[in-house]
Amino acid sequence: MTRKFVYLIFIFLGIVAVIFLLRLPKNNPITQTTAQTQTYQMSVGKTNVQVEIADTTEKRAEGLSNRTSLKDDHGMLFVFNVPGTYPVFWMKDTLIPLDLIWIADSKIVQIDSDVAVAPPGTNDSDLPLYRPSVGIDYVLEVNAGFSQSHGLNVGDSVVLPNHY
Repeated sequence: MTRKFVYLIFIFLGIVAVIFLLRLPKNNPITQTTAQTQTYQMSVGKTNVQVEIADTTEKRAEGLSNRTSLKDDHGMLFVFNVPGTYPVFWMKDTLIPLDLIWIADSKIVQIDSDVAVAPPGTNDSDLPLYRPSVGIDYVLEVNAGFSQSHGLNVGDSVVLPNHY
C-alpha cells in the first residue's frame, strides 16, 4: 500500500468517528448514571412490598449498607442460589435498624425484629451475627417494626417477584 492510501484511510475513519460521536444522544446511558434503582413487587402476608433484588455475591455483600433511610413499603430481597442455605447476616455499615424476614418454600420461617444498628467504630469481631434456625431460600430486609406493624408471623405466605 502506498503511504497516500493509508493516510486517506485514517482520514476516512476519523470522519466516521466524528459523525458517530455527534449523533450520540445527549443522555447517553454510557455516560449518565441514574439514582433510581429497579424495584419489584412482592407480598408478605397481606402486605405488598417494593424490593430491590440482591442476587449476586456483590449485591448481597453490599445489602443496605450506608443507606440513611428506606421507604416504609420498600425493602431488599436477598436471593440465594442454593435452596435451604444457612447464610449469616450482620449489620456492618448499616445505618438504619431493620427487620430480617427469613423465607423458605414461600413462607416466613423466622423473623428477627428490630435488629439494631451497631455503634460507630464497632470492630467486625464484635458485631452480632444473625442466622436462620432452618435452611432458607430468601431473606427480606425491611425497616425495623415493619413485621409488627403489618402483623407478620411465622407461617405467613410470601409471593415473590415473577423472576424469582
